[in-house]
Amino acid sequence: KGLQNVTYVDTYSAEYIAKSDVKNQLQVTLANDYASAVAVGVKNTSGVVLLDILNKAVLSIPPEKIENIISENTQYVNKSDSFLGYLYNNPVFAMTTVAVFCALFVLVVISVSRTKQRKIVQEKNHEYERFISYVCRANDEVVEIDTIHKRRVNYAVKDRKIITEIRNYENFSDLFLPLHEEDRDAAMELCGEDKIDELIDSLGEIYFEARAKTGDGSYHWYAYALQGIVRDDEHPSSAMMFKRDIDSVKKEEAERQQIMRDALNVAQEASNAKGDFMSRMSHEIRTPLNAVIGYMTIAKMETSNITKVRDCIDKSEIAAKHLLSIINDVLDMSSIENGKMKIAYESFDLKLLMETVTEIFYAQARSKDVHFEIIMEDVSEEYLIGDKLRVNQVLLNLLSNAVKFTPTGGKVLLTVKQVMMREKKIHMRFTVEDTGIGMEESFLEKVFQPFEQQDVSISQNFGGTGLGLSITYNLINMMGGSIGVQSTVGKGTTFTVELPFGQDTEHHIRNTAEQDFSYL
Repeated sequence: KGLQNVTYVDTYSAEYIAKSDVKNQLQVTLANDYASAVAVGVKNTSGVVLLDILNKAVLSIPPEKIENIISENTQYVNKSDSFLGYLYNNPVFAMTTVAVFCALFVLVVISVSRTKQRKIVQEKNHEYERFISYVCRANDEVVEIDTIHKRRVNYAVKDRKIITEIRNYENFSDLFLPLHEEDRDAAMELCGEDKIDELIDSLGEIYFEARAKTGDGSYHWYAYALQGIVRDDEHPSSAMMFKRDIDSVKKEEAERQQIMRDALNVAQEASNAKGDFMSRMSHEIRTPLNAVIGYMTIAKMETSNITKVRDCIDKSEIAAKHLLSIINDVLDMSSIENGKMKIAYESFDLKLLMETVTEIFYAQARSKDVHFEIIMEDVSEEYLIGDKLRVNQVLLNLLSNAVKFTPTGGKVLLTVKQVMMREKKIHMRFTVEDTGIGMEESFLEKVFQPFEQQDVSISQNFGGTGLGLSITYNLINMMGGSIGVQSTVGKGTTFTVELPFGQDTEHHIRNTAEQDFSYL
């Protein structure tokens, strides 16, 4: 049990124990001067006689032969040269072997650790590449700003590969040189070097919009987004700048804003025009109404003077008709805006319509010493299908303005011409020319808008509500026609109206080419 340094045992036991010692720590020494008596006791039933015979036989056998017999019939443990025993016998080798195994273990652990770390770095790099690839496709330019090493890294994707371009800068302000000078100071104030450092430390975000120079030298609007990022120990913290072209969006936004401003201006102008209209209307309505009341009062006071009474009644009738025309204009404009006005399609006689127009304006023109004339050219269709009332209203509005704004000695001409006949539609052109005061070119753009007059003096000197031409324009559109105007201040104005009419096949077609109605 390891409690003694030496012990006496029989030869057989000693050999057995020594050969069983793996550590080779036991040695067997034959003790020649040591003898021990051994007696064997057996039971009577175990063959005492046989044992006695064997004992006597042993005494007659020489000791060497007995040893041979024992060796031949005894199975000792065959001691093998085991590695563990070798290590016990060679401690230096054993320590070296242990050290080698420890070193190999450490190397394996380090290798596994580095492999795992390398895999983690590769995954991070792959993830970063995917991130860069995505943002490069989503933006026009992606730049990484490294304030520690004073460099910028431009990223781009070409043929599914990430391409980097590293540029160093001396001054941080160099990064803002491509910006428009009007936007540069604001951008530098928002994204100064200290602000970028704060951005990196806080992993915050900065957004601004500015104009920057493009490759062709022009300036486009860009949206800039700066984001602080942290990658890993090998890559210092930096700021990513994402640049995206928003020039088209800015232009659309500017157009929308301009449209909104124009709409607001139009609404304000319409509101102002309606306000002016109400002011003028109160005057326009009050003037003929006061005239009617005044003439009626005079007539009551002069009942004995028949001539005076008739004169008052005639003048009251004129004032009443003027008042009625004003009210009709307002009602017509209201009907047009509400979509309640309808266009009739009935047969009418164009010649008879021209005779009616001549009767109305000939006397007015003559009273102002204005030459009035109607000419019909190339008219082969006298009977037409359309809205006679609205055609008459259009011509009355245009001729009324022409006579009103033409001074003494001037000329008013109405030309009616059959332009073409196509798809059973007869296209007629009505041209109203005068040598009146004319209109400024800037006013021609809004001449057909309601409540519009060139200036206040027009209303004061000539009267009117500013609705006549607007009503005319809408009526012509409702009849499927068109109207144009040309005018020169001090020389006169020309209105050209083209209207389509249906063909009345039930009446006789007459050729009235270039027929002059000025004699009417």
